[in-house]
Amino acid sequence: MDKKEGLHAVILEHPRIFLAILSALFFLPLLGSYPVLGQWEPHYGRVAMEMMANGSWDWFLDPVYLGKHNFWSKPIFCFWMVFPFMKIFGPTELALRLPFAINGIFFVLLIHFIAEKILKDPLKALVAAFVAVFTPYTYMITRQFMWDITFVTFLTGSIGFLYIGQRDKDKKLIRLSYLFMGLGMLTKGLLAICFPIAAMILWMIATLDYSKGFKAVAKDATDFIFSLRPFEGLAIFLVVSLPWYLYMGIKHGEPFYKEFFMEHHFGRLEGKIDKPDGPFEFYIWQLSLGAFPWIAFLVPALFSAAGKVRKNKDLAFTVLTFFFLFLFFTLAATKFPHYVFPVVPFMVMILAEGFVDLLRSEKLSKVYTVIGVVSALFLILIGKDIGTGLNYADMIYLITTHHVQSWFGRVFDPVPMLTVFVPLMAFFIILPAVKPGKKILFEISAAAFTLVAVVWSGYINFVWVPNMLEVFTPKHLVEKYFEMKKPGDKMVDFHNWKNRSMYFYLGLDEQLYRYTKVEQIQQLIEKNPNNTVFITAKKDKVSELRAALLDKPGIPITKVADDAVDTYMEIEMFTASMQDKNADLSDKWKKNLLEESQIPSNIKKINGTLGGKTIEIIGYDINKQRFDPGEEIELTLYYKVLKEMDKNWKVFFHFDVYSGALPHSFKLDDYPQQGYLPTTKWTPGMILKDTFKVNVPKAHPGGGVKIYTGFYEGNTRMDVDKDTLNDGQKRFILGTFNVNIK
Repeated sequence: MDKKEGLHAVILEHPRIFLAILSALFFLPLLGSYPVLGQWEPHYGRVAMEMMANGSWDWFLDPVYLGKHNFWSKPIFCFWMVFPFMKIFGPTELALRLPFAINGIFFVLLIHFIAEKILKDPLKALVAAFVAVFTPYTYMITRQFMWDITFVTFLTGSIGFLYIGQRDKDKKLIRLSYLFMGLGMLTKGLLAICFPIAAMILWMIATLDYSKGFKAVAKDATDFIFSLRPFEGLAIFLVVSLPWYLYMGIKHGEPFYKEFFMEHHFGRLEGKIDKPDGPFEFYIWQLSLGAFPWIAFLVPALFSAAGKVRKNKDLAFTVLTFFFLFLFFTLAATKFPHYVFPVVPFMVMILAEGFVDLLRSEKLSKVYTVIGVVSALFLILIGKDIGTGLNYADMIYLITTHHVQSWFGRVFDPVPMLTVFVPLMAFFIILPAVKPGKKILFEISAAAFTLVAVVWSGYINFVWVPNMLEVFTPKHLVEKYFEMKKPGDKMVDFHNWKNRSMYFYLGLDEQLYRYTKVEQIQQLIEKNPNNTVFITAKKDKVSELRAALLDKPGIPITKVADDAVDTYMEIEMFTASMQDKNADLSDKWKKNLLEESQIPSNIKKINGTLGGKTIEIIGYDINKQRFDPGEEIELTLYYKVLKEMDKNWKVFFHFDVYSGALPHSFKLDDYPQQGYLPTTKWTPGMILKDTFKVNVPKAHPGGGVKIYTGFYEGNTRMDVDKDTLNDGQKRFILGTFNVNIK
């Protein structure tokens, strides 16, 4: 026996040791080296922090968030998993993730155990568990504080143990199945018992011999149901899960049951809560991403399985459960990408069955050409879509609530890696088709493909995901706040979508003021005249914040930090203090203060007034007259102040297609001079130039575009004085440009 054969023999002899080490090496490293993922991780982490700080006797039973005992969207089990680690490591990223990474190791071992019992082949079981380790759904979910790895572990165990236990008349496995259902009920609710029972009922319906007649079929069905030991199982299930639900019902009554079951169970199924939905094919696409690159072989594997299910009942049950779970989530109205994760254990068993049989087949030369071409084509199409346009955002959407790329450019772009890895994997899939009779070529190609797939998974797991999570975190802003703050200083969240992470990183001793109106910030600053108020705000809200605070109480904001990483910057942090009242900011806007002689002669002259001759729009300049979709428009207005104003007016631009195949409109709103010079500070005689920038939407249909502008405050628009310049909606008709039709 050579060295290679010896290694194979050792792995097959001790597969669980190998899988435990392999999954530990892939799931455990660097867990605490990158920030928590908004929105879920910091949300659950904050709940755990508050529970542990609660001095009541039932602190470990009743979830609490921001001081309120109404966190009822999730059961209790995963909090119990986190508590010991938070006690040891404190409220850190490592403490939140480590229990679930360890859970992931047991998940892989569980898949191996069940696959070995169902597929009845050590190599197939090993392949199934191996593929599970390097499936994006597994490693991306396992390395986050999410309920799903724990729930899917219990669900996989309960379905697998119940099937094997019923098949083999193994009472211990059946009892273990119901134990897992009870633990699953404490992890994610009713699906933990509904899925296993439904899978077994469907299996019974599919396998009954209806030719026997009604009485015989009814007897067989009854025998099957009793073989599941339902009464004993129900007792185990209730002993495990019922106490916590009774406790919550006694303490909180009907509101708990109504929200937990009616809203978060049935409401999600029916789409009655504000959660994402998707088309029927949604999970076909999501599974393509979440199981990449192994998904390329699923269609050939399913075709292979279809030819065996009549003779192989265990494989038939696996295929039936895969399609049952997939169809259930497809038909449910609420669709998060990770919801379909429960199909993965059954998918990898189907893949392993097909791959190993192909490896051993004597007819490899006859079938592989078709399999290779189909699989390589799937791989290339999915790989191309991951890197095309905005689609790679769906990779991170697997584990978060956000479609990141609808907001900004290509952050930590994986396309260069895709252009290396996808062609390599496709090459190794196609290579055996060159000489399909050479089994050694197939084995070498399979090993090479697997190696490339593992390296790709390592890049996603250890490089891309940690980098991308920097996009979702305000951790560095909070660190800057703690570095600068003095006793009595305040932290404000002003339209900062990262507030859940703010709550986590600020901890229990700091208060976060969440405000959506500038007036609230003004009042906070005025009530704390001797302290500094730190304000985190979305970048498109900065002009509003600056203009409002300069207007009242007359103080500037000073930028101290932002969340910039790679090509991304979304949130900025500012300080504001009454001690800076009436600071001189003229350097920010005086460059835009002109004399009559400085007005460029080549601008498009308008000379129209607004507000009863309060402001005169002298004219404007635009960087070009014809744009492609996605291009930046740079529009410069020249206006003269004719009267003083007592309102802090805002400028708007509407860009409406007036000549084209399809109607389309986009807009831009901002404060004059980016808020550095509120209109309440304008004085008669001032001539100002103001430059505004906006991108033509990438989806713009093209055509002639009319530019409308004006000033507004709240729901009130400033009047346009001249009828010929008024569109009838108090919009000043400025000019036109063209967008090229695609």
